[in-house]
Amino acid sequence: MIRRCSILLLALAATLPVFAQHSQQQQTGAEVLVTVTFDDNHQVPSMARISLFTSARMPVAEQFANDRGQASFRVSSGNYLVQATSLEGETVESSFTIQPREAMHSEYLLMKRKSKKEADSHEGSISAAQLNIPDKARKEFDKGLSAFDKDDFKTAQQHFARAVEIYPQYALALVNLGVIDMKENNMVGGQQYFEAAIKADPQLPNGYTALARVKILQTDYAEADTLLTKALSIRPLDPEPLTMLATSESRSGKYDMALATARKVHNVPHEHYAVVHIIAADALLKLNEPQMAADEYRLYLKEFPASPNADQVRSALQSIENQAR
Repeated sequence: MIRRCSILLLALAATLPVFAQHSQQQQTGAEVLVTVTFDDNHQVPSMARISLFTSARMPVAEQFANDRGQASFRVSSGNYLVQATSLEGETVESSFTIQPREAMHSEYLLMKRKSKKEADSHEGSISAAQLNIPDKARKEFDKGLSAFDKDDFKTAQQHFARAVEIYPQYALALVNLGVIDMKENNMVGGQQYFEAAIKADPQLPNGYTALARVKILQTDYAEADTLLTKALSIRPLDPEPLTMLATSESRSGKYDMALATARKVHNVPHEHYAVVHIIAADALLKLNEPQMAADEYRLYLKEFPASPNADQVRSALQSIENQAR
């Protein structure tokens, strides 16, 4: 018998991350200059969104490129990933490292044009609430983030709360206050903060995604689907809410939908979301398509060979292959 259930339960935990979000650092460290152009010439995509993440895909900052296709960020030393999206082009990303004494770093992203049909979807926009965050509130947020990274949740909580006191629309600070409550097993408090984040900035997808996580834990899959659909209406190509939506659909028995959603994730950069192939495999097994499920297991092992679930996935794959003989 294929041991798919235990694999899925272990893997699905990875689709429900508790996260704290990085913001742009104060005026120290290196300046990162990102330039995005189309790969067929030097034309700049219009309204290109450039997003900066840590190597673990925790958001650092994002902004729209200027008319030269450029955006700059100031960061401390470490490993990062930069991603560019646009109505007119396919998502492109690149990883890079900032050395401790590095003062300036440049990244060049070449974007492939979309077909006219593909370009009909939208990428959303940066909300006014995000653009208008006061420097004083942002500094408190950065202090909270620094404390959070050191697992000093009490100090982090104080700084995030102060950021919200200064700027009540600081939705990311509200989300992180909810994250701290969730880490301390206070689901009620976490839910209240996530709901407050949505009210503070309805155009920020993070609040919907965080609240959806609570709803999945509460097995309220219908509400989770609604929240994740809203997050994806703002940012359609975000692999985190897509992966969580596939999770919710799978857990509620919507296997056709879970499979379709999981395959959407595979079509966008998803370095840290290989788990979608386990979700897809489970759906295919439920739909009596074992050979297609085996293909998904192989994709998972190719994308995440060092996964702690790898041995169990190999065992499930071997079971399918043995039954096919």
